[in-house]
Amino acid sequence: MGTASSLVVGMLSLAAAALGFLWTKNYFVSILIAVVAMLVGKSVVSFVLILWDRFRARYFPLPALTPFFERGLEDQPDQDVPAHTQGIRVLAMTESLALNADTEPVYMDMVARSLDTLSGEHPIFARRLEVVNRRELPVQYTAALCGQDGRRMGKCLRTWLKTYPLRDMHARVQNRDLFLCDGLAEVPGGGEIRYTVMVLFDGGLPVTVGKPPREDKAPAAGENQ
Repeated sequence: MGTASSLVVGMLSLAAAALGFLWTKNYFVSILIAVVAMLVGKSVVSFVLILWDRFRARYFPLPALTPFFERGLEDQPDQDVPAHTQGIRVLAMTESLALNADTEPVYMDMVARSLDTLSGEHPIFARRLEVVNRRELPVQYTAALCGQDGRRMGKCLRTWLKTYPLRDMHARVQNRDLFLCDGLAEVPGGGEIRYTVMVLFDGGLPVTVGKPPREDKAPAAGENQ
């Protein structure tokens, strides 16, 4: 929205300069009018953007995302990190299980189960996860509530992908960089709940899977043993 508003202000300033020149036939005055129009326009746009942000926050709030486990990010929250050291990010979503000291073990269990399941289903997932753990690359687990029947899941995902720890992780190919796992988790005293876990790998991690060793063929009948 910022780029669009700057374009509109620029076009209006040029229009004001053109009208000023037609009216005064003076280049200096028309340039002065353009500058004044741009300054006024930027002030008005800034005020409108503030009002829009307040309106959106009140009537269309973004999902709350809460990190509950981090490795390798604690000492560099505001520093640029090279893409090949980004590691993985995990988003664990439930319908309504709030994250707190009592439920954090449940969220950790969701992530652990999902990592095991995805490692068994996708060799490339297992390969990349092994590299992340062996190199002790950055890791972050984040919790979010996606609402009844997951109606806010898409908004949670979009909000998560725009957060700072995911800023430089541009490769997001399904089942190569971005993986999804659904399951059921046991909440002490609360029965079972459904969850969805999304795992995003950095695009700089290995994407090849080692081939199994080649087996020697049995000699055909009549061949020398």
